[in-house]
Amino acid sequence: MQKRIILCFLIFGLILSALHVDKVAVVSAKENPKIKVRLKIENRTVSGKTISIKKGKRKNIKVIVPKKKNYKIKFHSNRPRIVSVSKTGKITAKSVGTAKVTVTVKAKKKKYKSWIKIRVVSSDRKKDDTPPTGLPVSTPTVKPTVPVTPSPSVTPSASVMPLRSDTPDTLPSVTPSTSVMPLPSDTPEIEPSVEPSKPPAEGDISGAEDISDMYSITIRVNGKVFSAKLYKTKTTEVLMQKLPLSVTMNELNGNEKYYYFSEDFPTEPQKVSQIHAGDLKLYGSSCLVLFYDTFATSYSYTSLGYIENPEGLAEVLGNGDVSVEIVGSDE
Repeated sequence: MQKRIILCFLIFGLILSALHVDKVAVVSAKENPKIKVRLKIENRTVSGKTISIKKGKRKNIKVIVPKKKNYKIKFHSNRPRIVSVSKTGKITAKSVGTAKVTVTVKAKKKKYKSWIKIRVVSSDRKKDDTPPTGLPVSTPTVKPTVPVTPSPSVTPSASVMPLRSDTPDTLPSVTPSTSVMPLPSDTPEIEPSVEPSKPPAEGDISGAEDISDMYSITIRVNGKVFSAKLYKTKTTEVLMQKLPLSVTMNELNGNEKYYYFSEDFPTEPQKVSQIHAGDLKLYGSSCLVLFYDTFATSYSYTSLGYIENPEGLAEVLGNGDVSVEIVGSDE
């Protein structure tokens, strides 16, 4: 009889403990619901989306989570050279390209993540590509004085105006010594942009080269087609003979793809201060480089040409090695 009583108490105790465990499990499940993290920029939901921002612009990422919890929020950019993000979620578009910003919300021992892809586009390319536009401003003011000038050699200089008022006709011999001397220092800044200083060295596509006097090629990457122009040089003449060309280009530094040829090319290397997205250059004598980001550099390259509209180039090339096909415009 006594053994039965003890056995009943044991069974009753096991039932109570089982009920308690179930209750604890239900409570803990209610206390740790799944957190939904939403990201907004300017009242627009951007979680898991890709948005475009102009270079130099800044935006704030607003993180929306349940209010009754103490969360730690961290922001991280996988390519801070393109898009940087502060501890408070302020993003800055630094250079052309695409970067992924990940937002991590930590609640107790659990982490919840959301992300946004930011494509930085540049509106300054056209400004950078046409530096000579400010130089010819003085020309229109000088040209009206040409019909009055007794000597045709005086035409380019604005300083001729006061000299001619003092010595209209009596001192033609003075004209070469006083008015023509300043011309060598002024003239090179006005009209040598086509030949002496090669635009290709700076990645300039401003039109200093006649587009009709350039090679037209097509670059295909993952099904997307980009139209490109090559300067007519000894280097590009050899390159054109190799087309059509299908190569695997390797990734480097998050801003370029490169491929080494087995033979050397004729080269004309020049120091470059600025690289533009879409530039095609030769590094050394055999390394073909396709840039998909804009940045400053001190390296020397032989300029080959450029992609006419590099919009979307960074996204298509991606972060790893990629197959690239280069063909002539008529192929």
